[in-house]
Amino acid sequence: MSGSGFAVNGEHPLDRRGVVWGLIAIALVVALTFIGSDRLAWFDAALVGYWFGTVFAVFGVIKLDAVGWVPQVTLAVCLVAWTATFAGLVHLGITTVINRGTRGAG
Repeated sequence: MSGSGFAVNGEHPLDRRGVVWGLIAIALVVALTFIGSDRLAWFDAALVGYWFGTVFAVFGVIKLDAVGWVPQVTLAVCLVAWTATFAGLVHLGITTVINRGTRGAG
């Protein structure tokens, strides 16, 4: 039962390489959150749950990817999802800029 997640015959239950890469990714997410929210000045308390979910998801995905447990289909789906998210954010930003521009014209 070496793939069960429990230590068997002196083996470590976690792959150290995956854990290290996951912790590096978490540190990056925390740093980007801190920098992007202007030292948490713009970080609303309602976002804490989403932030923790993002942190745990990033750790899980990076850890599993580092040890090679993520199927290629999953990676393709994630790429499509992130592309759609980025396109939506770009559209939202463009719409916001256009709306601000037309409000000031009147």
